Amino acid sequence: MRAGLILAGLACLLAAGQASAEPRDARRTPNILLILADDLGYGHLGSYGQKKIRTPNLDRLAAQGMRFTSFYAGSSVCAPSRSSLMEGLDTGSTTIRGNTIMGIVDPSGIEAGRSRFAQLYKQDAGQHPLPAHAVTLAEMLRARGYRTGMAGKWDLGAFGTSGAPNAQGFDWFYGLTDQRRAHTHYPSEVWRDGRREKTENPYALPHRAFRGDPSDLDSPEYDAAPGTQWFGDLLAEEAADFIERHRATPFFLYLSLTAPHAALQAPPKAIAEYAGRFPETPYVNHSDNNGYVSRRNPRALQAAMITRMDVNIGRVLDALDALGLTRETVVLFTSDNGPSGAGGQDIDFFDSNGPLRGAKRDLYEGGIRVPLIVRWPGVVAEGAVSEHAAAAWDIMPTLAEIGGRPYAGRTDGISFLPTLTGNASQPAHESLYWAFYGRGGKQAVRLGRWKGIRLGAYANPAAPIALYDLDEDLGESRDVSALHPETVSRISQVMAQKNRTSWNPEWSFGDAPK
Repeated sequence: MRAGLILAGLACLLAAGQASAEPRDARRTPNILLILADDLGYGHLGSYGQKKIRTPNLDRLAAQGMRFTSFYAGSSVCAPSRSSLMEGLDTGSTTIRGNTIMGIVDPSGIEAGRSRFAQLYKQDAGQHPLPAHAVTLAEMLRARGYRTGMAGKWDLGAFGTSGAPNAQGFDWFYGLTDQRRAHTHYPSEVWRDGRREKTENPYALPHRAFRGDPSDLDSPEYDAAPGTQWFGDLLAEEAADFIERHRATPFFLYLSLTAPHAALQAPPKAIAEYAGRFPETPYVNHSDNNGYVSRRNPRALQAAMITRMDVNIGRVLDALDALGLTRETVVLFTSDNGPSGAGGQDIDFFDSNGPLRGAKRDLYEGGIRVPLIVRWPGVVAEGAVSEHAAAAWDIMPTLAEIGGRPYAGRTDGISFLPTLTGNASQPAHESLYWAFYGRGGKQAVRLGRWKGIRLGAYANPAAPIALYDLDEDLGESRDVSALHPETVSRISQVMAQKNRTSWNPEWSFGDAPK
């Protein structure tokens, strides 16, 4: 494939010390590369304390730039987190506030012998789409002269809807629009702009019950990772291709990876690096509708996926180096939410959240606090660490300023460009707000050092609020609400103000204001 040839050529340039592309005028608008991992926890990277999994390229990126220690995802699950990122709005305002899928079939209409998941997977209808009037990062940057491209997982509308990536500001798209299809790392087909494109991988469902004897570790049921083209490898190739094609013009590339989200699947070479390194208990799935393909060595696979993700990020960074674009490109790396224990992933063994409590679907710190690394040579100090509290919705105004002028549209964000440039005048958020519209309904507010969490918001929109002092109790183990009623009252007021009505009645609590 053409992208593979390009990567090979770039590798030759690097090896020969011939990064021959003439650098653009440094005064011109910088390129922007935004990389999003999927279900990567705060503690998954070496630069954030990981001891068992190798992430040399991302650790090098952190050493060359700034690492944030108080950065938050837009939500604790996929679609609303991406909506928040793309629109610059928190989950009280963003259009898509849950993972609700389109095209749900009537269970009575399921074909005999096929799971409900198989029926939904076949439809490829995606999640609820962004409306036509939504303003995305890509639209904003394209209006400022950027060529815009995306490779990876979208989750905000299928082709044929108003939310399709090419209808939301992207000049070019390669990847998957339906998060269900991204549950396999060996997809049989992808989208290239508005047309389907076959890969070399056979069709196979990522949700499959174990058929046979789980005690037989030689069973082929444990090897249900078909195909030869790992999705992350394809995305790295396509990203390098996009960069090469747009080397002469300012570009915005959104690289939305699917690792380390389950299912646990990785290329054999990646798995071999960790084979036999850890004690293993096989993961066995007993349902076609829940869980993922079974694995005899889930820990080795989990580590392999993260390291392979890191390898592919290194390939994209190498492409920038080879084309002489490193100093002209702002690179941001973050995650859509905290880690998941699905599919055999072991959060505790790998200390996936470091000191944080909770995981994906939680509004405790472990569900929403994620890595953020920013590299901008000559602008961002090398090896810098920032404690500035920021969130995914801050990326919209930040990139707007990087792209030439402040953002004038609707946003809940505050640009953190002053932090990146070492300016002491960085404005701070008075509060940060999240809502999760599942598992009974949850709300959370960060108010300086204080963190308030309300559970059971559907049944009782005025349910008690637990209060944690993050300065003294980062692991959110001690509820101090009884000691600070005034702070609890302020947090309750923020929750009430931010709990705005949505076009989807499932995505607000009680009688929410408009």
